Amino acid sequence: MRAAVGLFFCIFIVVDDPAVGAESNVDIQEVKKSSDIAILGTVEEKTYIGDTDDTLRNWTEAHLFCENRGLSLATIKTEGQAEFLKLAYDPLQFNGWYWVDAKDGGGENPKLLWTETSLPVREYDNLELKYWLHEEKAGNCLCYSSTNQENAYYFKHGCFHGHRTLCETYKPVKSFPNAKVLNRKNESPMIDLGTVGSKSYYGDHILRNWDDSRAHCESQGLKLAAVTLWSQSRFLKSASNKINLRWIPHNSLRLRSSCNWEYFTLCESWEKRPSSTSNLSGSSDITMPQSDVQNDLPELHTEVHLEEGDDDDDKHEQDMNDVEGDKPTSRDVFFKSILHLLHHQLLQYEEQTTRSESQEETTTFTP
Repeated sequence: MRAAVGLFFCIFIVVDDPAVGAESNVDIQEVKKSSDIAILGTVEEKTYIGDTDDTLRNWTEAHLFCENRGLSLATIKTEGQAEFLKLAYDPLQFNGWYWVDAKDGGGENPKLLWTETSLPVREYDNLELKYWLHEEKAGNCLCYSSTNQENAYYFKHGCFHGHRTLCETYKPVKSFPNAKVLNRKNESPMIDLGTVGSKSYYGDHILRNWDDSRAHCESQGLKLAAVTLWSQSRFLKSASNKINLRWIPHNSLRLRSSCNWEYFTLCESWEKRPSSTSNLSGSSDITMPQSDVQNDLPELHTEVHLEEGDDDDDKHEQDMNDVEGDKPTSRDVFFKSILHLLHHQLLQYEEQTTRSESQEETTTFTP
């Protein structure tokens, strides 16, 4: 009789205890731990999610970070997924080196395999595998670099090194209600930079080429900005000193080759600043951190820099006056013409390009 009672008691405990509670605990865990991840978006029924806590983890820790949130360490198995991640680049939320779920056998077995399926890692036209000279003999894991859309790549690195974490899931994203959602290019909030004269300027921190920037401004009821007055250039130098690259319209044929480069967007409006547009912040304070993701590109569209003693100041001052009839003040003369600066930088860039094309360059990749 006692044995029967004991048996019944044991069966009761095993059946009753975890059934409902386990599922509930997973949900609570996901909700509590979803504030340190950003949903990058969904492609081919897979949602990519990156960490946002700025913690560098080794490959094993990255695995645990994803698993503890009901996720898996990410894989990139199609050209479509590679293209999606390149377009998901964001200088604030998805920018850097991220562990993904592949490793090699080390030593005489250097082939990279996805750990989930043991299938080899492939290269694509839009995503290549870089090789370094200092890979670890004991074994390497695979890291994805999202630093620049045009240069996205894989690379091997010792699994003990610290990098960011890229996760994935096939669950609906509503499972992570506290997670940040990456702003897509057509949903980027605009930053109100303020008004100078009768023109208001707006900027953002999403990288776009010239055509996309123009379309984005128009989608907000704005126009791609033109900087033609000394007062405007002075104002923008002060107001947008934390948006160090931006597109402005320019008719020069010299700029054609650069229109596919991606910079931040600067829009304008001749009317009062829109107050009903939800994308516009309504604040002239700039709180964005400085971005250095494009520092290797020639700054063809950057702020004006003073060069004292320029003999052409009077001439360029008059040129700016001729454009829109606004007489420069004494403080406006302090700055050179935007158009002159662009022309000068373009000449320098063309000279550098010509020299580089005439020589065979050997590129060395350094982490």
